[in-house]
Amino acid sequence: MEATLFGETKDSETKKILDILKDSGVTVYFEEIKHIDSPLMEAANVLSNSKELPVLFHKGVCVVGAKAIREYSRQVL
Repeated sequence: MEATLFGETKDSETKKILDILKDSGVTVYFEEIKHIDSPLMEAANVLSNSKELPVLFHKGVCVVGAKAIREYSRQVL
């Protein structure tokens, strides 16, 4: 399984989510948001309809926020 995670490496919640996904056996493509005004952040905002990070895209599903991603990983991965 493959997933794309948008987030900030300096954010502790993003780091925890990366660990959870890797432990689940998911191949994770991490897209680092380096600046709040970056084109990558704008793309994540448009796709997720949210300005919250981290954002996970997996099998056509968009999951926003660390708490929601944790729950999704327990149920689906």
